[in-house]
This record gives sequence, C-alpha cells and structure tokens, in this order.
Amino acid sequence: MNAKQCSGCKTITTVLFLLMFAAVSIPSDVSFFTPLINLLKWIPGISVVTEVGDFTLTQYRFSFVELLLFLVPIVLLWQVYKQKLVIRRSWILVVFLVLCLYIAGSSFLNRELYTGLKYVCYLLCASVVSLFDPDKKITIRRYCYRLIVLAGIVNSVALLIQFFMLWNGSLTWTTLRTVRPDGIMLDSIIAGALNSFAVSVILFENKVFRAKDWLQIGLLGISGILTGSRSFYLLLAFILFLYLLSNKGKLTGKLQILIIGLIVIFMVEFAFPSVHEMALEMLSSAGSATDSRAMKQQLALKLFQEHPIFGAGADQYSAYEQSYSHNQISGLNGTNPHNIYLQMLCEHGLVGACLMFLVLAGIVVRMIRARDITALALVGQYLILGYTLGITGNVRITMLICTVCCSITTLYNTKDKKLCRYHRYRKADAPC
Repeated sequence: MNAKQCSGCKTITTVLFLLMFAAVSIPSDVSFFTPLINLLKWIPGISVVTEVGDFTLTQYRFSFVELLLFLVPIVLLWQVYKQKLVIRRSWILVVFLVLCLYIAGSSFLNRELYTGLKYVCYLLCASVVSLFDPDKKITIRRYCYRLIVLAGIVNSVALLIQFFMLWNGSLTWTTLRTVRPDGIMLDSIIAGALNSFAVSVILFENKVFRAKDWLQIGLLGISGILTGSRSFYLLLAFILFLYLLSNKGKLTGKLQILIIGLIVIFMVEFAFPSVHEMALEMLSSAGSATDSRAMKQQLALKLFQEHPIFGAGADQYSAYEQSYSHNQISGLNGTNPHNIYLQMLCEHGLVGACLMFLVLAGIVVRMIRARDITALALVGQYLILGYTLGITGNVRITMLICTVCCSITTLYNTKDKKLCRYHRYRKADAPC
C-alpha cells in the first residue's frame, strides 16, 4: 500500500475518533463537578447547552462538534486533493453524493449552516473512503468496529456516573424515564443506541466468547437500560433476531422459528401502534393528542402536502412546528418530527425521499451480498433509529455508519478483483 493511502487511512480514522469523543454531559447540581463545568465554559470553541426549549436540563451538555464541522471538510478536501485518485464507479455512491449535494444546497439556501456542513462532511467522507483499495477499506472498517466498542465502554461508564449522580434512590420505570443520562452522546436515545451498536460488534465479530466479552456486554446492557430509552430494547431485539438468523445462536428447528417470530411481533408492535390506539388518539382532545409524537408526524405530513415535490427546505419543519408551539400546544417544542423518513419527505419532498430510499435499498442489498453480518446489524439499527429520531442530524453516528457502508458498498474494478483473488480475502471482507 502506498504512503498516500496510508496517510489517508490515518486521516479518516483520526477524524472519526475526534468526532466520537467530542462531547459529554455533566450533572449541573453536583458541587463536585462545578470546577470542571466552569473550566469547560471558559474554553473557547466549546458549546454549552443548559436548556432545550422551555425545559431546563439536569445536565450541562458540552461539545466541540460544531467547531469540528468547520475543520473536517477542510481536512477531507485536502486529503482528496493530495491523493489525486479517481473515485471508483458505484451507482450507490453517485446517488448518495447527489442526495448530499441536494440537501446541503437546500441548507445553505435556507441559511442553515450547520446542517449544510454536516452533509458536506458526509459527502466528503464517502468520497475519501471510496478512494482506498480493498485491503485499506477492510482496515478502516475494522477500526470502526473497534472504535464503536471503545466508545460504547466509555459511554457506559459516563452513563453510570451520571445516573448515580442524578438518582433519587428509587429504581422504577418512572425513575428511568425521568433521570435519562445521555453519556457522551448528548441524547439518551442515541447513548442507548451506541451501546447496542457495541453489543452487536462484540456478538458478531467474536467467534469465541471470553470472560472479557461477557463483562463488556453486561456493562453495555445495564447502562443501556439506565438510559430509559425504549428504543434500546427494540435495537436489542433486532440484534437477537439477526444473531439467531445467522445460526450463531446454536438454536435450530421449531424453537428458533418460535423465538424469531416472537421478536418480529415485538418489533412490529413497538414500531407500529395498533389501529384502535391510533384511532382513539386521533379522536381524543387536542391536548392529549399533541402529547405524543403522533402530532409531530401529522404536522410533517401536512407540511409535505403543502410542498410535495421539492419539500419545504432543510430544517424548515422546526419553524413550521414553532408556529404551532407558540399557541402553548403541549408536546411541540420546535425541533424535528422524530422520524427521519417523514422529515426527509416534508423538508426535501419526493425528490429527496426517493434518493434516500434508493441509497438505503442499495446499501442493504449490497450488505447482504457481502455477507458482513456486523455491518448489516449496524445499518439495520441505524435505520430503526430513523423511525424514532432525526438520526442524520447526529454527525458522529452518521459519519461512522457512512464510513462502514462505503468500505463495503463501492463497486470494485477489474484490478481490485485480481487483488482480491491474489490475497484470498474472505467474502465478508471483499465481495469479489
């Protein structure tokens, strides 16, 4: 491997590492952390969030992700220029680049600088990873897996510290839903998702489980439960589903079919509330209806009906929701519809939604063909999160998943196929 590609590999892995550990939440009412809080507030370039809308947070959120958003595109552009290589042909990559350019352009036109920079980062990340030869892509992907486990462990420790600092002494579901520690991810749902990502990597990347692996899974599981995130259980169910489906669970026959069936029923019931509950919610009073995310989804669909082709524009849903929230309607705080698919539909119309679903379908098919169960588990969990969050807004998780996908989904040319046969890579590493 030439020196340029070695340098490029280190560049992308360093960027991912810095992004992953670029934020942390610190309990605000604990005197022990007061000197650290004052120090972090003083350092330039670190953003501080103490409240969201009308809600005062129990933890201060410190982050320099915004600062990195200005630096990462410069670093990646320099890497593309320095390597001077041609991007390998891949229709998935081309459609993804078009989608990123479309959303970034819409963001800049609507003066949403941070959103535009995020999609510029996604575009450049995909471009840089596509420049590498197959063996370097394998190296980058394995680094991503190790980084996910490391970040999951650090996140778990942070979750435990935050929880016991904020804990009132009782351990009930209400307590879990109230405390909601968020680790190093600034969001309890994403913190739980990072733990489930790490669990899937440990399960699918290890052929033999040692005591250390079981301890890590236990730590990740317990701290994930303490986040109070219901999505965490859904993601664990999905992981178990794939684990049994891949014959790693050593269960065969009727018992395996029964367990898989129960998991599917649980996932469907979690994701899609029953029809009678939806009807009752829609027929109930306006106040109770807006207490759930159903109101956000209804507003997103309404906005899509007003702008069906090209959408209302990047981040315009939040402004649309604020026009309702100023009337003191509960449950609306002017953020996002908590569903990335509806958000894409209402903000970028049928054009953006079709591009996104084309990319997602291509990635899933290529993952299955590549037989990389770990990558498939990570992408599957990311897509499930899209149902409950505007997950593409989280630049750290999205950059990581984007890197994993691009290390697999780029089509290989004739020279690459010969390289694969020469080194005898296994199918999961390079689908020749």
